[in-house]
Amino acid sequence: MAVLPWTITVWPVESRADELTFLPLTRMSGRSELLSIQGWRVGTPRLEASTAVRDQRSGTFARFDAILDLERDWSYYAWKLGLPLTLIVLMAYAVYYIPPGAAPQQIGLGTTSMLTLIAYMLTLASTLPRISYLTRADRFFVGCAVLVFLGLMKAIVTLALAQGPSAVFIERVDRWGRLLYPVAILGNLLIALLY
Repeated sequence: MAVLPWTITVWPVESRADELTFLPLTRMSGRSELLSIQGWRVGTPRLEASTAVRDQRSGTFARFDAILDLERDWSYYAWKLGLPLTLIVLMAYAVYYIPPGAAPQQIGLGTTSMLTLIAYMLTLASTLPRISYLTRADRFFVGCAVLVFLGLMKAIVTLALAQGPSAVFIERVDRWGRLLYPVAILGNLLIALLY
């Protein structure tokens, strides 16, 4: 878990550092033990007084910072959001193990996986806050949707090419898919977490 420092800075409106000085009263500061932010761990605040140059102002000014360390408890999201989504993606992975002769079952499994994923994402959309940027969870969802869609497309290609000389090609796709699909799942997870 990453600790995020949240800083509140107080600057004087007019007075420069030679006219006003801040002194942190650490024994009179702190936080209530009853403070609770769901899904976060809140640390003890740190107080710092310093001087600094302000943007678009001439001179040096006194500065007072109250720094609060926040730590996100991500385990809820891993179990509640990540695990079911991973299971849906693994369900779509099964199309690479169903024989090419059972193409209707492959399509049924791919379609069911896609519809389950869409229903799950719609359910989650109503519980998560609406924001205008992609979070790590959103990137993971998009990657999972692409993987499930690839499983469905593989099933459709199997149905289209299963007759005749293309059967060897389908077997090769199945072998490669069995190897590359788990790598793609791990790659999706790493991309979502690291970028």
